[in-house]
Amino acid sequence: MTCSNQSKEPLVSGSIHSVEENIHILKQLHLSGMANALNEIGSSKEFIEMGFNDQLNELLSHELIKRKNSRYHRRLKKAQLHSGATQEVIIERKTSYNLSRNKLDYLMGCEWISEGGLVLITGKCGCGKTDLASAIIDSACRKGLRAKCIDYSLCMLDLLCAQQSGDPMKYESKKNEYASNQLLLLDDICIGNPLEGESFVFKELIQQCRERNRCGLILVSQLKPAKWLSHMGGTKEAADAALDRVSTNCIHINLEGDSHRSTNNRLTKKEDSHE
Repeated sequence: MTCSNQSKEPLVSGSIHSVEENIHILKQLHLSGMANALNEIGSSKEFIEMGFNDQLNELLSHELIKRKNSRYHRRLKKAQLHSGATQEVIIERKTSYNLSRNKLDYLMGCEWISEGGLVLITGKCGCGKTDLASAIIDSACRKGLRAKCIDYSLCMLDLLCAQQSGDPMKYESKKNEYASNQLLLLDDICIGNPLEGESFVFKELIQQCRERNRCGLILVSQLKPAKWLSHMGGTKEAADAALDRVSTNCIHINLEGDSHRSTNNRLTKKEDSHE
């Protein structure tokens, strides 16, 4: 029913104000969820026959859902995910991922973050590592958590530039910037050229994130940690220290299934079609 028709019908029997008037006021108060709901159901017989408290509850519920969805989309945008995969996509792949439904529910539930866990996802190129990691972060954003996704090499370069700036506060500030997220995804670990000092700043970032379980970590790599040493710039001692921190309370998922590259392309097109 259009607004022009609604303006001729009262909100409830005996009311002197029209639905359109109330919609206008709600929009002025920036209560668009309530306004949209009232526009859709305000003149329906079922709504009119409700008591006032039930009417108010119905409208408030729509406003709450709208605000929750808006916050989720803002968090998702800030996370800057590399894949549009969601929990539903991963559940469809659980057989190829060789993951039980209980294990997936645990990962998507994000309880492992407060338990001080770290998720390490390894596997060959195209097997769906980033999709799985992105789906976990998508689930975290739905639960109200702040998350960030960044390529490992860019993160290391960012930290190294801050460390080598000569300003210790700048380096500390940069580490805190990453650790201030409730969930941090470092993608494609050790696929680029080694950087001098890389293992040291990697070790410090992990330590900063894992202190007092302040920030959950998801690490994604084509290589298992044992092979990181030969691909990570810096001293062997620093690299060993970094790997020791990674292995502590680590949930290691090694994917060995077929490539999902064609599926990834469909996911990207699907995301683009919604923009």
